[in-house]
Amino acid sequence: MTGQEIEDLRECLGLSPIQLAKAAGVHPSSIFRWEAAGGKEVRLDPLARQVLGILQSECLKLRRAADQRHFGKEIAKAAAVGGLILAAGVLAARLYGTIVSPQDKGRR
Repeated sequence: MTGQEIEDLRECLGLSPIQLAKAAGVHPSSIFRWEAAGGKEVRLDPLARQVLGILQSECLKLRRAADQRHFGKEIAKAAAVGGLILAAGVLAARLYGTIVSPQDKGRR
């Protein structure tokens, strides 16, 4: 994922860098640093990559809904909020050890 993709994602969801940092489980300075990378690939930890991937798919749904005009603004926003809730759940589950990534399996 590039810095520009992260910035586009954040703007698509209408989040501040601090809000996106909270959702991704990283320090806000990470968001600023990643976005400053522009078109270059940024190094993400597995958890942040997973959360940002979920949010990215929700943003894509939001954009498709807006493009196709099949959904009202409220429904499109609800889909984005649902993605944030899902991402927060993944973060919480990882923090409390209920989800084990393939990288973590060898560590336990």
